[in-house]
Parts: sequence; C-alpha cells; structure tokens
Amino acid sequence: MKELDKDALRQNLKLRRDQISTINKQQFSEAISIRAIRKILDENSLVIASYLSVGSEVNLNRVHHWIWESNRILLIPKIINSNGMKFVPLMSQRQIVVGKFNIPTSSSFEEYSAKKIDAMLIPLVGFNNECDRLGMGGGFYDKFLSNPLAKNIYKIGIGFDTQGNKAFQPSPWDQKLDCVITESKIIISPNGLK
Repeated sequence: MKELDKDALRQNLKLRRDQISTINKQQFSEAISIRAIRKILDENSLVIASYLSVGSEVNLNRVHHWIWESNRILLIPKIINSNGMKFVPLMSQRQIVVGKFNIPTSSSFEEYSAKKIDAMLIPLVGFNNECDRLGMGGGFYDKFLSNPLAKNIYKIGIGFDTQGNKAFQPSPWDQKLDCVITESKIIISPNGLK
C-alpha cells in the first residue's frame, strides 16, 4: 500500500473513531479494559507498557489502576525526539505531565530496557484480521519494537471495532501485533508468539 493511500486510510479511520459517541467510547473502553486485564493475566505479565490516551483513543485508566493495585509495574512512553521513544514508570496519576508533541507521559526519567517489558498495550488507528497495525505515521512503536531486545514483548493492539480494515496491507517495516483487543473480540495473530 502506498504511503499516500495509507495517509488517506489513516484519516478515514481516525474520523470513524472520532465519531464514536462519548457514552459509547466510555462503555467500549470499559469492555476493552476488561479484556486487556484478562490477557495480561493469561500472559503472566508483571511489567506492562501502556499509553495515556489522547483524543478519541481507547481510555485504559481502569487497566492502569488495576496494574497499580496488583503490584505490577506500569510503563508509559516518553518521546525522546522525532526518531524515538523510551518507556518510563508511572507510579500514579500525579506523575502525569505533558511531553513532546503534547502527548501525556510520566515525569519519571528512569528508562526500562525493552528486555524487561512483558506485555505492551499499543494504541492504533487501524488494524486488519492478521493483527497488522496502522499507527499515527511517526513510526515510534515500529522503531522501538524492531529492537532485538523487544522480541519477547507480547504486543497487544488496542482499538475499537470501527477501526478494523480488511484491505489494509502493512509496510515491510511495520511490526506485527500478537493480538488486537476491541470492545467485542480478541483477534489472535496467526503468527503471534502465543
């Protein structure tokens, strides 16, 4: 798929996500959070990388509170520059600050190696039934996950049903997810780790 086509698809899928009502977004985020917690338990994950939602992304606050309450470690991305990001701990909501590109992050600077991360909850703009992810277009997650130290991270895509697109074809550098969780289902990658 040409990059121009991907940009048009990205805009279309973001518009569909933006059109979900506030009530439905809350209900769908709750259903997705319950499935995500079950998946984290299934994978015996203790160190979980997640994200702080922006705009119409799935809100994972319930998952984050559960991670804290169950004595697991919650990591959040911190954009370093236009070429990369690192993951740092978020111990409570009081640590949330606005980072680069106005993306919320943690005030912590303690970087965790990709090797220490058990599971990662990854926001997406679109996905297909093979668990390929269409992101925002910056390549931050693809770059991070292409690191050999990240090979054992269980990659969980997080999105709404409306973001699915069977015609989407990944680029060679796109990192495949192990599963995608929506409000109605969990799609397991045919080539996933588990």
